Amino acid sequence: MNRKPKPKADIDRQVPARESSTPQRFRLSDLRDRPRYVLLGEPGSGKSTAFQREAEAAGIQPVTARQFVSGGRHRPQGTTVFIDALEEYRIGEAGIDRLATLIEALEEAG
Repeated sequence: MNRKPKPKADIDRQVPARESSTPQRFRLSDLRDRPRYVLLGEPGSGKSTAFQREAEAAGIQPVTARQFVSGGRHRPQGTTVFIDALEEYRIGEAGIDRLATLIEALEEAG
């Protein structure tokens, strides 16, 4: 079985928020009551690890954007979903608006 190793430290990361003209910083756990948010960052900055931690705190298994769009057993049930690897999905095949496909899948899932 190929599992990702657990992080060596359980860190509640600070993240800048861009929801107003005044820059603010929050702990990622402070955003748990938000209806939605997007976690952006450079490759290797720990987004997936932080995202996995938040999904575990919610008792939900995260999925990649590719898995979510493919539907079936990969599409989680319920009102909360953690979709990882959006940038990898978006930059996939040239000439196809893959973001529109993801939006359709989100609308279909409710």
